Amino acid sequence: MILAAGVSGPTAGQGPEPDEPHAPSPTSRPARMIPHPSDMGDAAAGRPAVLAEELGLLIDAATTYAIYMLDPQGRVTIWNRGAERIKGWTEAEIIGRDAAIFYPAEDVAAGKPRADLERAHAGGRIEEESWRVRKDGSEFLASVTITALHDDAGALRGFGKVIRDITDEKAAEAAILRREHHLRSILNTVPDAMIVMNEHGVIVSFSAAAALVFGYETDEVIGRNVAMLMPPAIAAAHDAHLHTYRRTGVRHVIGNVRLEHGLRKNGEVFPIELAVGEASIAGERIFTGSHPRHQPAPGDRATAEGAAGRAGPRLAGQRDGHDGIDARA
Repeated sequence: MILAAGVSGPTAGQGPEPDEPHAPSPTSRPARMIPHPSDMGDAAAGRPAVLAEELGLLIDAATTYAIYMLDPQGRVTIWNRGAERIKGWTEAEIIGRDAAIFYPAEDVAAGKPRADLERAHAGGRIEEESWRVRKDGSEFLASVTITALHDDAGALRGFGKVIRDITDEKAAEAAILRREHHLRSILNTVPDAMIVMNEHGVIVSFSAAAALVFGYETDEVIGRNVAMLMPPAIAAAHDAHLHTYRRTGVRHVIGNVRLEHGLRKNGEVFPIELAVGEASIAGERIFTGSHPRHQPAPGDRATAEGAAGRAGPRLAGQRDGHDGIDARA
């Protein structure tokens, strides 16, 4: 992309001629286009030409962004390599074309291309996420910024546009939301009490059955450490056990069903059958713990109470001396 070329005048680094007007302070003037050397006297043209060339190199280096300029009528005047990569048109193909070519047909019919420029002119800048069209006819979701550019006198010189393709990014976010919705649906319908927490032991999901078993509403436990559901004697050591597991990676309880004890909101300690699991969602490690809503049989209850007296609770995300579930060494 060529912004300026071949102009005579002072070389870079020389000061302006004595009769050159002083430019206003950068903090006091609106956003503007760099004047083309042909619009300036020979005495002042050299330095802006160098700056224009450097600016062109900088803009072309931003290959993940389509950066281009429009004249006040909406025709393309500057086109960077990122725009060519994202949209498909070469500079030779697109210079002078109306920017409406980048919009879906329904948006063109609704007058959106011109309306966007009018909004940017009125407000100085607009930002939005909307669909755009490539040269091959395919559409992509774009993060769009349009900025009105003015000269020193305040006259509109055109518009700067910065476009970023966010199709894959939004698709990944949607996939995560779908998985989270799926997980919530499972947690709300599964008959067992299920708890999901992150690798730091912080509860991120709490099933409806878990709310009934432990006596807490979901919003009372989300974001809190799972140790709140354990008798105090063992809860105090929970974070240390979990840290040991993250450091060593040694598993001892994952995949097993154990008879343990939990702590209800009302302070009651009760026996539970605990199944512990580990999974990864979107690259994030999580721990799960489930407990059938039925109480253990009398013989199992005695066994569980004896085990709890020796070792305390092992809820999801808590391993033994190595992995933060079993509090014993």
